[in-house]
Amino acid sequence: MKPFLTLIFLAASSLPAFAHAGAHDDLGGIASAMAHLLGSPFHVALVLAGLGAAVAAGLVLRRSRATASRTPGD
Repeated sequence: MKPFLTLIFLAASSLPAFAHAGAHDDLGGIASAMAHLLGSPFHVALVLAGLGAAVAAGLVLRRSRATASRTPGD
């Protein structure tokens, strides 16, 4: 199974990036990069999706730890 997952990972990482149209040549520093990220609806949607996924993962992890720490007699 591990070689199969490695093959899938390598195949997926070799695909071209699904980026939005537009050049990123003007990003000369952190300030312009942040302005680019926050000024694009595409990037804002991805940031919000990432934050939502992180929150959901944290809630699932917290719930699984709480379930695992219970004693069988509770």
